[in-house]
Amino acid sequence: MSQMVASSTNESASSSPQMSAIRSQENTCSSSLSSSSTMPGAPKSDASSLPPITTSSLPTDRQRLIANQSWDKISARHPIGCKNSTPDTETLIDYAATILEMRLADVVRHRRDVKNSRSQASSMVSEDGLINGVKIAPTAVAGEMYEVDIDKGKLEDLEGLQPPSIVLLSSNCRAQVRAYVRRIASMYHDNRYHALEHAVHVTMSANKLLEMLHEGGPVDPDDDTKDMKKFAVSLGASYQSDESSVSSTESTSGKATTAAAPRPISVSNDKPRQIQPVSSYDNAQRPPPPSLNVSLNDFDRIPRPKKPKRTSSTYLIYSDTFTKFSFVFAAIIHDVDHQGVPNARLVVENDPIVQLYDGISVAEKHSIKVAFRTLNESEFDEFRSLVFESPDDRLHMHHIVTNLVVNTDIASPERAQSTKVRWEEAFSKGAPPPGPLPFGRLSLAGHSPSSEIATVTASEPRLVSMETKVPSYKDPAPIASMCKETRRNSLKRVLQLNGGQTVEYFTASNHEDSRMALRHSVVIETMLNVADVAHSMQSWELFLFWNRNLFEELYDAYKGGRSENNPANGWYENQLFFYKIYVLPLAAKMQMCGVFGRRGGEFLRNAILIRDQWEREGDQITKDMIVSVERESLSSA
Repeated sequence: MSQMVASSTNESASSSPQMSAIRSQENTCSSSLSSSSTMPGAPKSDASSLPPITTSSLPTDRQRLIANQSWDKISARHPIGCKNSTPDTETLIDYAATILEMRLADVVRHRRDVKNSRSQASSMVSEDGLINGVKIAPTAVAGEMYEVDIDKGKLEDLEGLQPPSIVLLSSNCRAQVRAYVRRIASMYHDNRYHALEHAVHVTMSANKLLEMLHEGGPVDPDDDTKDMKKFAVSLGASYQSDESSVSSTESTSGKATTAAAPRPISVSNDKPRQIQPVSSYDNAQRPPPPSLNVSLNDFDRIPRPKKPKRTSSTYLIYSDTFTKFSFVFAAIIHDVDHQGVPNARLVVENDPIVQLYDGISVAEKHSIKVAFRTLNESEFDEFRSLVFESPDDRLHMHHIVTNLVVNTDIASPERAQSTKVRWEEAFSKGAPPPGPLPFGRLSLAGHSPSSEIATVTASEPRLVSMETKVPSYKDPAPIASMCKETRRNSLKRVLQLNGGQTVEYFTASNHEDSRMALRHSVVIETMLNVADVAHSMQSWELFLFWNRNLFEELYDAYKGGRSENNPANGWYENQLFFYKIYVLPLAAKMQMCGVFGRRGGEFLRNAILIRDQWEREGDQITKDMIVSVERESLSSA
């Protein structure tokens, strides 16, 4: 962290309190490196040196290290934030490949369990649909996976049929997974920010988010109240209990409904932070979230998740092993072949890839193309065949990855508006419409009025006025004319749009299926957005490290003639504005969606603490950083 903030001496800078702290951290970092060596890089592995992963395999040291890292300390560097502890390429590859292997093994294990359950159940089921006198109930899961719920006390006969150990990933498959990650790693440029280490940090953060889905446990109202009180006290705020406060609203039928108001967190800059009640909402529905353009002055509506009687729903994400694998795959490849400049610059320079993708999210779409083109090479045949058990798997994963990666283009107003519309469709109070709802990307139904959308151009966050209209729920004709069903008699379906584009959706046999599918989609997209800027919601050390790396990358582009904007102009203020229009609303979504249980507020708490510390110290840190980076630039010229 220290050298990231200021790595060279300067008389004026060295006199500041911040620089004294920097020197102290430098000494700590150096002593840690000298007293204990950094984690050695993993050697290149071939099939002969990699044991197969089986159902009885014990966790490796790397797997344990990944699992034991807390959300706020995720890093491939040890100590975190120390520039002298740069991990070598093979170590980064080992981190990414290990995560990919774990998630792929889960996919294979789940497929085997499903097949075994179906086979064993069909052989033991009686004409009246009973297994050993127990009724079986198939449960649909995203991606057309099914589980069989059987009383554990009646499973002795089934357990005896399972072999003691089953190979999930062969040695050759593991070698191909690692060779694929190594190939992807080789196509990451030596940028200061959009480089391999960033991709690995995003992947590690994405994997941790998947682990956190159930770590939060049930949302207990009393525990949540205690957490809110502690949070309010930590911010010097007062806590106002609203347990007895209710309000009435007139429904469309003229009847009044009464409900207890949620307890949101106020994070306004201009008034004391306190817990304030907001308008009531139907307890049967989740409250409407604040829009993406929410400002800190209006950021008083951060509703708690609905009080469930049992563990909060993850919208089938927790049990969808294929989506989890696709999720970490998208994290690994999301910035591959990134040139270190934003999409707007590629358009100005008329880069060849701009014409391929019509100038929209060109870097993201290029990364997707590179990733799948590489995966289709013959040397990854076994790896690929294990992932794509059927042609549907190939199509399904391509859509998931495309939706996730394109959604990381936070500079695109169109992308931001799409995200806003779909989030509102998924978590709005109203009932979902009849008919299909797309799984991923911009919904084909709904309407969003004119509003301001948060985007980032180069180093400058900004609000853009947008007005986007899409076909209404009441008019299904545009949907019918744009698409055709390519599969029937299935929960998951695919639509073919004009021009060959396809999107996935779930048939709306009832409103809840439709709502569940859309929430499944928008939540995983939000999770990757969080992983992409995870440092802004983790710890102060990680924030400073990645904040400096981003500054250096933008400064390199400016000095190299690939940007007209000097990031030094307004850097301190721009970070605060970025938190205001993007990071804080994004962190609030992680609490509002409810999938992280008790831990749902952790992202917002961390973000506020980091933002507040930057507000206090960031001005001087920025000045010192600019001096340091300019001096390094001159010395290397």
